Amino acid sequence: MDALKKLGFPHAYFSAIELGENKEKWFRVWLGYYPSFESAKAGGEALQARGEVKNYLVRKTENSRTKN
Repeated sequence: MDALKKLGFPHAYFSAIELGENKEKWFRVWLGYYPSFESAKAGGEALQARGEVKNYLVRKTENSRTKN
């Protein structure tokens, strides 16, 4: 997580879950919040082009932050 934070993702965190019959552990890395789908996708594409990630998924999540 420290490496991701140094790359400019201050809200990065991960979660782990056991999946399948063998209960294999899978990890998800969350990079933070983006103002739009397009900017999140561009961030994922940039990480993939640099070889930082093999795959990425952009999904909408509920953001508890409110704008004032």
